Amino acid sequence: VLVEGNVIDRVSDTCIAADGADRVIVGNLCSRAGGQGIALNQVRQTCIGNICKNNGQLSSVPAANKAGIRLFGVNADHCLVEGNVCYDDQGTKTQEYGISVASGDTNNRISGNNLNGNNTAGILDSGSSNTVRENEGYVTENSGTATVLNGATTVVVNHGLAATPTRVLLTARTWGNAAKASVGT
Repeated sequence: VLVEGNVIDRVSDTCIAADGADRVIVGNLCSRAGGQGIALNQVRQTCIGNICKNNGQLSSVPAANKAGIRLFGVNADHCLVEGNVCYDDQGTKTQEYGISVASGDTNNRISGNNLNGNNTAGILDSGSSNTVRENEGYVTENSGTATVLNGATTVVVNHGLAATPTRVLLTARTWGNAAKASVGT
């Protein structure tokens, strides 16, 4: 099933609810919904090139549901969410997240989205084993340098990422008096 090219504005709940596996949602404008703009709740759904803005209008809706795009339900797995623009440009923002992923949702790919301007964050990822990368407004890749000063044994490196990193590449320029190097939290 293909849902393409719609303009949906001011609905009480969800602009597009993709019920059923193997749905493709592309090129829609979803705005000012009571809850989320687009809801993905089944396996292998594709959501590409949509604009979701100013959603989450109802104060009674939980914050995680006030998203441009929301993945939820135990079957929102192996979905592709790519190239979407999710933002809130109202004076009082109501769209908490550009993209929200519920716990239990796994193996989704979320990449190349523009998620600037949401009230709380670009992404809320409560799922597991999801690939989240290269999204504007939600930093998942970064680099920098730090120096352990003479006489010190540790250094705090501010990574500037949206979430605590799970993998770190540490490269020493010179080892000097260092016997070993490690990364901790």
